[in-house]
Amino acid sequence: MLTTRQASAADIPVLERLGEATYRSHFTAIWSPARLEAYIAAEYGAAALAESLARPALAVWLIAEADRVPIGFAKLNWDRTLPVPPVRSGSELQKIYFLADRTGQGHGAAALAAIVDLVRARGERLLWLDVLKSNQAARAFYARHGFEIAGEIPFATDLREIGMWVMAREV
Repeated sequence: MLTTRQASAADIPVLERLGEATYRSHFTAIWSPARLEAYIAAEYGAAALAESLARPALAVWLIAEADRVPIGFAKLNWDRTLPVPPVRSGSELQKIYFLADRTGQGHGAAALAAIVDLVRARGERLLWLDVLKSNQAARAFYARHGFEIAGEIPFATDLREIGMWVMAREV
């Protein structure tokens, strides 16, 4: 059974480990080795995580656990404006990642349901995210859960231009 809980500063080592493992397993192919390492260090280093966790009014990190073992995480940003017209704001689901051997087991759907409940509890009416245009499986997953494409934004790595779909749903 999957449970989610809000992360705290005590969870920084867990988030570092999960962040590196999940990002590396899902996105290695889009970066050169040097830029991948730089991105992981900047995004999932202890200092970056501590800074983010210190601003709970802006973001909340959730840790997903199966049998009390952390297997993934999500990061939500409150009251964020969509990066595409028309101007609307809501909660941004910035990250939702699971360890590679735990994907495809329904954990994403369970975590997303918990996230929707959190967004509703805050009184926000919109949940949005961006997803790589090349990630058809993720786009299909979000569409099955009520997200629709709201627009597109540019995104490039040091290897190529990829682009992202912005997807949103009412909650």
